[in-house]
Amino acid sequence: MREKPPQTQPRQGKVGLPFIIAIAVVGGIAAGLIWFRTQNNRVVPVKSAAVVTVAPRVAIEMPAISKPAATPATMAAVGQTGEAHAIAGAPADAPNPLFAPNYDPNDGKPTYICGLQSQPANLALLQMQMSGLDVAHGFHLGLVPIELEATGPYALSEDQHMGMAHDGVWDCFAEKLEERPIWDIGSLTIIVDESAGAAGIWGRNIASLDQMSNKHVGYVENSSAEFFLRYLIGIMPTELRTTVRIQPFPNSTDAVEAFNSGKIDAISAWEPFLSETKAKGGQPVVTTDQFRVVVDGIWIPRSVIAKKAALVQSFHDAWFDTIKAQHENVDLAAQQIASWGHNDWTHVSKENAAADFRELIRQSAQANLQDNQALFNNLTPLTNFVSTARTVWSTAGEKVLDFAPESIFDGQFVKQSASKAALLTPARGINTSFSLAATASTTATVTLPGQPEATSASPTGGETLAVLPCRKFSFQPESAVLTDESRRTLEICVLPALQQRAGAYLRIKGSAAWPGPKGSFVETQIADTAKARAQAVADFLKQKGLAADR
Repeated sequence: MREKPPQTQPRQGKVGLPFIIAIAVVGGIAAGLIWFRTQNNRVVPVKSAAVVTVAPRVAIEMPAISKPAATPATMAAVGQTGEAHAIAGAPADAPNPLFAPNYDPNDGKPTYICGLQSQPANLALLQMQMSGLDVAHGFHLGLVPIELEATGPYALSEDQHMGMAHDGVWDCFAEKLEERPIWDIGSLTIIVDESAGAAGIWGRNIASLDQMSNKHVGYVENSSAEFFLRYLIGIMPTELRTTVRIQPFPNSTDAVEAFNSGKIDAISAWEPFLSETKAKGGQPVVTTDQFRVVVDGIWIPRSVIAKKAALVQSFHDAWFDTIKAQHENVDLAAQQIASWGHNDWTHVSKENAAADFRELIRQSAQANLQDNQALFNNLTPLTNFVSTARTVWSTAGEKVLDFAPESIFDGQFVKQSASKAALLTPARGINTSFSLAATASTTATVTLPGQPEATSASPTGGETLAVLPCRKFSFQPESAVLTDESRRTLEICVLPALQQRAGAYLRIKGSAAWPGPKGSFVETQIADTAKARAQAVADFLKQKGLAADR
């Protein structure tokens, strides 16, 4: 099981600089709201600023691979995609890939087989096949849709489909960058998108991570949902982190059932399963729109790269040609995806294809060819991401391979595709907030709200990417000295978010309360303390290697 399509609306427009429009001091607690103004001058509230009491704070928003078990092959036609055809040399237990209706196995063109699951990141593969862009680039794309059916040849387990990839049965497979089993299987050659709200943690009567104390949280094991949960647990304060109880489930259906029956208080999963908890009180606690730690990619087995590099290049050209076509005409792409059939699996109906497809990809920040070129020219954001993922998994007690993070990336095919002007387009997808490849000329900000005064190293423009779930940073009383716990949280929550995004800039706002009897401190002293606290956060991040101008 992997991340399923979203059912929520995207953010609208580009956001500019934040400004505080309300600050109140009540009973020694500073409180307020941070607001953003969009391009169309629409004012939108983003997040309540954290409260600060006598102990002042700065608020930050911001394995081994087993061979697959025997699975009967089939030659029967499946749905509207055309027939499933056996591939010469494939193991008998490998499911036969599905080809386009006009597939001619005798036309002399090679086949290229990809395994995929139902999620927005992978729908471009269906579009490629149904639009004929695979044939236009000299090959026939065959697709193995994992979990197309509850039983039968496509009902592959995690170990089975990883085994297919490991053994080179497939020429490509779509998988998450943070999924540790794939690191030993192939090379990541395309970044597809960042999850931007399609996954997250929903809970009952839980408004934020701060309220997770003694809560029982279910998650889908060995999935992006588990990674997301473990990442967030890692940034919780020690006194909170040690009280959260977590429970694995084999799939999202079982986790949802446990939540709806009252057996667990929260669930880490993806849409549309998260929305199935609404009737029983489920509401978002934190999602991947707030913290981008789920990244989709296309992986190629290293044996495939070694044996047929020219065909791999043709596939990459076809992929970026497909993305170009999708960005230039979203509605046509939707019709092609709907015509693939199996509409319950794709979540794109024939009757309402355009609306369904747009809804699915709203919560996925898509990467185009230019984004991929930027990332493979400078691997630092990707290697930092992998290093962070390794830390998360090893902290959770999972076995993690020892390897150089840069060794799992292969940018040769993206670079060749980028040299072909016909594959480039200025058009962008539905969600344009992809941030891993952000550069100084396309800036974005990670916001850390508080009050009353701000220090900021960011440029004067940019799009707000995220409000990080690590909110509260404590200081020693009546000082600007960070506590040890706050230093730890800055290092594992804020620093990775900026290291992974070269063009992201941090905005920090410090705050201070009014300790002591009325009149103990004048307003200028409080403001100076707030500034000093904001500067203390900036100084700590600089000490850890973050550039001062960010």
